[in-house]
Amino acid sequence: MSLNKTAVVTGASGGIGSAIAKRLCSLGFTHIVICCNKSLPETLKCEIEEMGVKCTVFQGALGTGTEEKKLFSSLSQLDLLVNCAGVSSYSLVCQTDDEEYKRVMQTNLDSVFYCMREASSLLLQSKGQVINISSVWGVCGASCESVYSATKAGVIGFTKAWAKEYAPMGVRVNAVAPGVIDTKMMQEFSEEERQEIIAEIPLGRMGTGEDIADCVEFLVKCDYITGQTIVVDGGYIG
Repeated sequence: MSLNKTAVVTGASGGIGSAIAKRLCSLGFTHIVICCNKSLPETLKCEIEEMGVKCTVFQGALGTGTEEKKLFSSLSQLDLLVNCAGVSSYSLVCQTDDEEYKRVMQTNLDSVFYCMREASSLLLQSKGQVINISSVWGVCGASCESVYSATKAGVIGFTKAWAKEYAPMGVRVNAVAPGVIDTKMMQEFSEEERQEIIAEIPLGRMGTGEDIADCVEFLVKCDYITGQTIVVDGGYIG
């Protein structure tokens, strides 16, 4: 059995994705591929390499199948796929135009499908695992975020179905559903709005990327869990 372990983290330039990528360095992974669209996470790459782990940056717009083919055909091994790429969208459904709908669907849901399809053969060889990053809004839905909620509910649906498909071949598939996490997405809100949100969270604070990385670490280590969606929200949706 190879002592080398490779992980792919999409959406790695975001607050959650970067925290997960760095956490994997302490879990025995020797090669981490960080995927991003526009911004190059050079600082993250340096941080990972300083931990003694090889890091490759893959830049491309996921969600059409083309870039996913390039990504996974460039790898000879894959032990963990973390689908973390995501964008937010705030609008009433009647005000959501075609381009916005396609943008959110492509990034949040289509990319998860294409990554899984193109990574399947590598995951079967290693008996690896997949962790999909969904959202609490994929569990309960959110007003003015119907498209976003639908994509994240779709991620949970994929997770449940793929867990059943791949369990007989030794591949586990789980999801994490973050609540309100203090990332760049939250910078769109005023301080007053942020405090109103925090007041609704029983644990009294927003989550962090590290909180989500904790859950990912738990799933990486637990060999008898598959098909599950773990909500990490400080009690926000109860």
